[in-house]
Amino acid sequence: MKNTIINSLKTKFINADGTLNKTAIASFITLLVVLVDQVLAAFGVAPAHQGQVIAIINTILTILGLLGFVEGQGDVQDLSKKDENPSNSAQSK
Repeated sequence: MKNTIINSLKTKFINADGTLNKTAIASFITLLVVLVDQVLAAFGVAPAHQGQVIAIINTILTILGLLGFVEGQGDVQDLSKKDENPSNSAQSK
């Protein structure tokens, strides 16, 4: 069971080439902050500057995004080459 969880986490946070999946890590950090906030609210603990803390975390994640830490995979598909046989679309009309 423990190995299954560890392997699942590795596939989520580490790409096939061994690099970190930055988008998944940034999303996980954001969701972790939301979870902590919800747990604290459930027990009646409200930080005095809750809005400011969330704004600071969002600013840090935005700065990391601008620096290139958070980025997509960059896979682009050319949809114009998807239909290799243009005569099929002409016959269907």
